Amino acid sequence: MIYYITAATLFILILIYFEVADYFNIIDKPNARSSHKGNVIRGGGVIFVFAVWMAMFYLKRIPAFFLGGFSLLAIISFVDDKLNIGTRVRMSSQFVAVFLLLFEFRYFEIPLLAIPLISVFCVAAINAYNFMDGINGLNGMYSLSVLISLFWINLHESFVESLLLKFLIIAIFVFGYFNFRKKAVCFSGDVGSITMAFVLLFLIGTLIFKTQNYSFILLLLLYGVDAFWTVVQRVLRKEKITEAHRLHLYQLLANELKVPHLMVSFMYLCMQLIISFLVIENHLSAFISPLLLAIYITIFISILYVYLKIRIMSSTYGNKV
Repeated sequence: MIYYITAATLFILILIYFEVADYFNIIDKPNARSSHKGNVIRGGGVIFVFAVWMAMFYLKRIPAFFLGGFSLLAIISFVDDKLNIGTRVRMSSQFVAVFLLLFEFRYFEIPLLAIPLISVFCVAAINAYNFMDGINGLNGMYSLSVLISLFWINLHESFVESLLLKFLIIAIFVFGYFNFRKKAVCFSGDVGSITMAFVLLFLIGTLIFKTQNYSFILLLLLYGVDAFWTVVQRVLRKEKITEAHRLHLYQLLANELKVPHLMVSFMYLCMQLIISFLVIENHLSAFISPLLLAIYITIFISILYVYLKIRIMSSTYGNKV
């Protein structure tokens, strides 16, 4: 019964948000770098925030440091969707949130030299997740693939209360009703993509600290590969990596090859599920070292990614890759 109530509540809340967004003009207007046409409401991913806050009322133990960092990012990102606050404020809030997250992960048990590396990695992952939010359905479907994998693992490892996972999955389906379509009603906005990235880092980090299996970071591999190699490409082209662009593989597929947005999003979901399946099966069966598995999969996906990108860009732009 609680899940039906949650779904209905989130549905009502997103409809209320649409009215608020329309009143305050929180609208995504397309430009030359956009992959959509026409104005679309920005910030519909705020219901991910509501879902987490609602779940906290039912949890036996509230992860206070995580909740503090999550709420900080939610507030800053929500304001940013409307006012476009400076990069310094955004980055500062993200490092503070990650610092709180490390406290949740038993900060004093983490090797001192590893803390700055983990912090930089988490902030980079948060921003990469935000950069990948560019076409209808992508962030929702990809997040769903990660949450499904985590839910399955949780049946065996019980690393987190399943209610939080269920609330987030419900929120994605509610959001998807308005976003998983040819002409989206809303986009997740920074408030949706950044907070979703943060909660996924919390869940995966909790899982890693419990199992000591670092290969679970591959649950985010596809986004990581796309973001990493796109940054490398832009650095080689001497472009400013913080500026908008259309060089991610999903953008090339949607904009240059004209593959329907939802088809591209579904492809990312399926590919990540395959990767996650291999990681989970290896964790349960131990048929290879987790480190070797991580290296092999990362190399294979990277080679496949670079090959596809070169082929698409060569056929579209000639030799200008």
